[in-house]
Amino acid sequence: MSVFIKVLPRVFAEFDRLRAVKEKYRTLRLHALKTDADNFGSRYEDEVEFLDQRWYDRLQNPKGATFIAFTTSTSAYEAASIYREDWIGTQTVIGPLLPAEAGKFIDVGESVITGGAKSDDLRVFILVSFFVHEDYRGRKIGVELLRAAEKYAREQLSEIDGHYTGIFGLVANPKNERALRLYKWMGFEKVGQAVDDDGRVDDYLQKTLV
Repeated sequence: MSVFIKVLPRVFAEFDRLRAVKEKYRTLRLHALKTDADNFGSRYEDEVEFLDQRWYDRLQNPKGATFIAFTTSTSAYEAASIYREDWIGTQTVIGPLLPAEAGKFIDVGESVITGGAKSDDLRVFILVSFFVHEDYRGRKIGVELLRAAEKYAREQLSEIDGHYTGIFGLVANPKNERALRLYKWMGFEKVGQAVDDDGRVDDYLQKTLV
């Protein structure tokens, strides 16, 4: 059994394919919210009620790129299909954003993100919705998802006119020791906290893209 990582397209030639992707994404997302509720800012009870258009908007967000990990019985990447294989992991990268935009998006102070650097010199990419199915953990799938996300962020940064320093940030539950070990191993450092409107306090970690 092989595992592949792929970024989902935002545009589909056929609506049936978009609908199939939406169903797979919705199923995995709701499973994540149900099994790892404390690690997300959203609740299963809310998202299970989303209308289809809400899911379509999420998948086709022009500022977002959604990655999925899937298993396949074939060893050839070209022969693997996101429409028929089992999805076992996902993450979304939002960006590039200005530090102020990123701060509002994840409830982090702009000064925490900039760390004293000029805001205009930075472009921020935020990792959200990171999840690996519990039956597939311990196989470095999370590592490969993060590497794919970082590669994407660097590519996006290189396409922007001008010279900017890229920041890759994420919010994590301070009690999620497994995830924190992974993030720190991948070079992320805690630089502050994210505090939402309900008073929930999470760790904010980031790394510089070089």
